[in-house]
Amino acid sequence: MTPQNQIKSPAKRPHFKNLDALRFLAAFSVFLFHFFSELKSFIPISDDNLLYKGITAFTSKGLLGVNFFFVLSGFLITYLIIFEIKHQKSFNLKHFLIRRTLRIWPLYFIIIVIGFLLFPLLFLDYETKHHLINYAFFLANFDEIWYGVNDSVNFLTSP
Repeated sequence: MTPQNQIKSPAKRPHFKNLDALRFLAAFSVFLFHFFSELKSFIPISDDNLLYKGITAFTSKGLLGVNFFFVLSGFLITYLIIFEIKHQKSFNLKHFLIRRTLRIWPLYFIIIVIGFLLFPLLFLDYETKHHLINYAFFLANFDEIWYGVNDSVNFLTSP
């Protein structure tokens, strides 16, 4: 029988804790952009309001968070692929795609449920010309091209 310290265990995937804060800031900046760009549809705010102008000028840069988030994700995914090749001497694309799918799809489908089922119940004036079937089959971009940005509350589409 082999002693426990001689059994080769797979290397633990790295986690960059210091990048979590950057990922949060990128995602939060996008949230703030959407929140303040849609605030006017819920609360009557004058275009002359200096505080609102200042806040929207600051939060309008929030879409840069999307670019930063993609760059950061690209780095992390590339690092994980290189790490797997280094420690396992190969890269299993099938397992990688399954891990990515299990990480992303639940949130995507929660957003679809909120946009198509919950929002119509919460906001009586909420309407969308988009089709659930297109979003369910990952054709949301085509749906937006075909039907435009037509949500009364901008939830499923981007401004």
